[in-house]
Amino acid sequence: MSVRLRVWVGTTSVVLALVALTLGAPRALADDVTYYASPGGTGDCSSPTDSCALSAALSDAASHANAGVAVTIALAGSFDSSTSPPLSVTSGSEAPLTVEGGASLLGDHAVPAAVLDDANFPIELENLTLDEGETSGGNGGDLSIPAGTVTLDDVTVSGGTAPCGAGIYFGGQTLTIVD
Repeated sequence: MSVRLRVWVGTTSVVLALVALTLGAPRALADDVTYYASPGGTGDCSSPTDSCALSAALSDAASHANAGVAVTIALAGSFDSSTSPPLSVTSGSEAPLTVEGGASLLGDHAVPAAVLDDANFPIELENLTLDEGETSGGNGGDLSIPAGTVTLDDVTVSGGTAPCGAGIYFGGQTLTIVD
């Protein structure tokens, strides 16, 4: 009896393995991803104590967003630049992106604080300050959003200068402002 049982269990295992190969293994759902960024960060973006530069977090976020994974970038500190916007999103994916965290994005009176260029996917900015942005020949001193669906939740916009939309320029589909 024990020999037959072993043979039967072995046969069942082979049959189940063949069924799994035929049907394919179940696919695991992708988990949402959070990256942590701070000015001067040199880590791998995996935690607040191992934060990376904002540009590295955006690069990593783009690779996940194109895979359909919702991405959050948690910011800490004050990001400023006089040569390019501190926050610039130019991906064309359909995955949501959230940028959050009591941080400041400053344009140093030379560039917009944030540009969400052709953002044809949902973007949410939470608990941020956009300040000192400027563009002399473009739109949106502090925040320029030429396209897309954007939510601003507890975002302060001030001190921007531009021919059109000193604070916010919006040419997209939907702009929601909360709080």
